Amino acid sequence: EIGFGAFWGGASLPEVLLPNSLIRMNNYAFAGCASLTKVAIPTSVNEIGDLAFNGCTGLTEVSIPGSITKISASAFRGCENLANITIPKGVTAIEYKAFEGCKSLLEVTIPSNVKTMGHGAFANCTGLDSVIFEGDAPEIAKDRATEEPFQNVTAIAKHPSGNSTWTSEVRKALGSKLAWE
Repeated sequence: EIGFGAFWGGASLPEVLLPNSLIRMNNYAFAGCASLTKVAIPTSVNEIGDLAFNGCTGLTEVSIPGSITKISASAFRGCENLANITIPKGVTAIEYKAFEGCKSLLEVTIPSNVKTMGHGAFANCTGLDSVIFEGDAPEIAKDRATEEPFQNVTAIAKHPSGNSTWTSEVRKALGSKLAWE
């Protein structure tokens, strides 16, 4: 286990090698590690805490294992140089602001198992060109905030044809600037 805020603010930490025995990364584990560029999360990890990589502005690549079932709140928020992310098929929830401000993301595929998306999950990911949903429309989990999951994102969005969960209200609620195909 990596404890709460273990490397928080380690601005000059260039790399980290995580052991295969690691099961959990707690909240703020690597938050603010601006020099961290790549992270390979072992398949043994089943939980990434809230804000775990928040503000890791140098992070360009992260490998999320299939053992992860939710992308926690603000886990990768502000990782503005993160250019590619693969959300594992086993993920059922992408919590609020999970990828907010990841401006270098060009495309994202939301697997069919994702049932809920938090407000602002991909807000201000201004580099996004393509958003692909593979399954039913996710429920938008809201708490006190009301941001669209894709707020301020102008991208082409696609969903399975002939699927009745994809109403015009749902599409608009996900992101009013998304252009649906």
